[in-house]
Parts: sequence; C-alpha cells; structure tokens
Amino acid sequence: MMAYFNSAQISSSVWQRRGFMDFSIDKISAMIYTIRGQRVMLDSDLAKLYEVETRTLNQAVKRNMERFPDDFMIIPNSSELS
Repeated sequence: MMAYFNSAQISSSVWQRRGFMDFSIDKISAMIYTIRGQRVMLDSDLAKLYEVETRTLNQAVKRNMERFPDDFMIIPNSSELS
C-alpha cells in the first residue's frame, strides 16, 4: 500500500532533530508532489529520510493515528497511481 503524507504537517524541528538537514533542499523538494491540491510526500520517500523501512513507518503511523491530524495521510486512488 502506498500512502501520501502531508509535507506541511512535518515540522522543521523534526527535520533538524533527525539530521535531515544533511539532505540537500533540492533532493527533499524533489520528493514533494502535489496531489488533490495538497503538497505530499510518498511514504517510501519519508521512510528514506527517517532511515526506516516503509512498512515500519506505516505501522507506526497506524498505531498512533490519534497523534496526527486527519489530513496527515491520504491513500491514493487508482487514477492517482497511474
């Protein structure tokens, strides 16, 4: 399953604490897409930044859904995947 994460919901302090500032701005910007009028990141790209498996990231989000805003994660429909 692929999921998109609202990139605006990920605070800059999280990026700095996790060492994401080691990634170039251009590289991170290339991982941000616009879907349904929202700036989003693929779960696989976000997992790379966090240095975890995609499966692990999605499990952590599912276990802690109450900690995230309703629009933090969207599941794409088939037309958005093509």
